Amino acid sequence: MKKWIISLLFFFTFPFIVNAENSWTVETSQNAILYSAPDTTSTPATQLAESLQLPASHYENGFYTVSYNGMTGYISSSQARSLFEASTSAFQVADQAIPYYNLKNGDLFRRGMLEPGAVFKRSGSSGGYHSIVYNGMEYFVPEQGTLPVITAAPTDFTGKAVFSYRMLPEVEAVVTNKAGQRIGTLARGQFVYLLDQQNGKGKINYLSQEGWINLSDFVHSDYFNPKKNLSHTELNYFLRTLHGMYPEFTELKRIGYSVEGREILAFKLGTSKKEVLMDASVHAREHMTSNVLAEMIDTYSYHYLNNSVYAGYNARNAFNKASVWFVPMVNPDGVTLVQSGASAVKNGALATRINGGSTNFNRWKANVRGVDLNDNFASRWETIRGGNTKPAYMAYKGPAPFSEPEAKALKDFMKSRPFESYVSYHSSGQIMYWFNYQASKEYKRDLALARNLSTITGYKVMPPQYLPGSGASADYFIQETKKPGISLEISTFVGERPVPLANWDRIWKQNSKVGLYLAVEAFSRK
Repeated sequence: MKKWIISLLFFFTFPFIVNAENSWTVETSQNAILYSAPDTTSTPATQLAESLQLPASHYENGFYTVSYNGMTGYISSSQARSLFEASTSAFQVADQAIPYYNLKNGDLFRRGMLEPGAVFKRSGSSGGYHSIVYNGMEYFVPEQGTLPVITAAPTDFTGKAVFSYRMLPEVEAVVTNKAGQRIGTLARGQFVYLLDQQNGKGKINYLSQEGWINLSDFVHSDYFNPKKNLSHTELNYFLRTLHGMYPEFTELKRIGYSVEGREILAFKLGTSKKEVLMDASVHAREHMTSNVLAEMIDTYSYHYLNNSVYAGYNARNAFNKASVWFVPMVNPDGVTLVQSGASAVKNGALATRINGGSTNFNRWKANVRGVDLNDNFASRWETIRGGNTKPAYMAYKGPAPFSEPEAKALKDFMKSRPFESYVSYHSSGQIMYWFNYQASKEYKRDLALARNLSTITGYKVMPPQYLPGSGASADYFIQETKKPGISLEISTFVGERPVPLANWDRIWKQNSKVGLYLAVEAFSRK
């Protein structure tokens, strides 16, 4: 399959209709025909003499619009040529598919193709080439096959990129318009901005018009910026983009919806039927954990693609031994509330009342209607002691186990696949919990796994808690599967607030190899 590197630095554009501010002259060839419409199947208006010079005002899809004996008609560019000498600020139009190049060490390297009808602004000419300067880079187009046209500057197609992805094509890739008609190509070294994506297609700005590429023709270098708050919208965009690029070794699945209807997505990396589950942002204020999983997805998929070693592991080898499913944001409503306030969610007024009238939601852990999802699982839920008895910013277990759609979605996903182990990321304390009344054999296995993770992360392994009930997702996983379920707390204690972004570097250093280790460990287990 063709592959490229995505990075969004450069966008070319070209419309197919060129209107001239000033007319110019075209000269007819032998047997030229003046048509009544810009179509060779239309009614011929008249036969034209050879070398007849006519004023032209328009060029579109291979036809000049000209005036002849007081009437307007159309001549195919195959039967006429332009006589206009363009100024250095003129726009050019291609009447056939032609390549464009850049110059490196004295040699021209092809960067793509312009389809018939493409327009571009010429900054000069030299050695049989028009030069184009765009975004500070110079490109060259052969003069042969181009038709000089004076025109107003094309209206730029604009769009806002959600992420700045670096795209470096490895091979020539086709660009189409929205209708799927080919409008050009991109070649190795070309940069484009990814403005949007849907159904495995990416939207780019291509010579002043909307262009579409196949995401599966691209690869990436380093997309995700972990030193920022990651919104639910950005996260899902990121997951869909990576899956569109790598359908051969990733899978994307919607496992459910939040209270307010936000999608909860799961992303799989690897091809093995043996699988591990990891999740994050069960608690709203702990959204730094989503950054950890997103950075894992970004980093691991890059090294999987390149069959390279990261943190001491060959990524492709690791994830072909055991695939990892990532659910990076279990509580999207709560995260949105914490990050953007009450106005960003439908139940903002309810959340504000639950929050004692305060519009500061930094301490909020629950879902949008005040249920703590990590108390809502059926792990001896009925025996939970303490906590709140009504909706609150934290520690309210809900009216019944799995009363919340987010907890139910995660439970159903857990039970839908034979996961070998489960790690749930939480945010504060640099500790890990692993115990839920395991039998002796499982106790030793799970404690050994926790100690190995402690060696990797530096986090303290907590002793058995012997709680009567917890309602926690990891405890439920242990109870139902008899396999390891671990909660990891990623940061030093920061109080009732999100983990500061300043803590990121240390957190990533401690967790960068966790997903790789879990895949290899699951494979080694009988």
